[in-house]
Amino acid sequence: MLYEDDGLTLGYRNGDSRVTEFDQRLADEALHLDVRQHGVFVPGYQRIEWRVHGLTRPAAVQVDGQPLSDWEWLDDGAVLRFETGDTPHRLVIAASTR
Repeated sequence: MLYEDDGLTLGYRNGDSRVTEFDQRLADEALHLDVRQHGVFVPGYQRIEWRVHGLTRPAAVQVDGQPLSDWEWLDDGAVLRFETGDTPHRLVIAASTR
């Protein structure tokens, strides 16, 4: 879970915040990550950088059902790195755990 607010004001008392929940599961030889956001706060960033550890090199990465071609595999730490917009709903990484 990720909680966000502006960090400066008391706006969170009036609901100006956002909670992002992450659910993950392994199925069909892939890591499935579902992302749900609740709240009205709009953060100041437009992109999220994801770093996923503990997998073998992926065969494919999908974001919201669409193939993602711009991802990077860092062999030295066995880390998958990619970026998405700030509100993805489902990530599917076709890889097994180590």
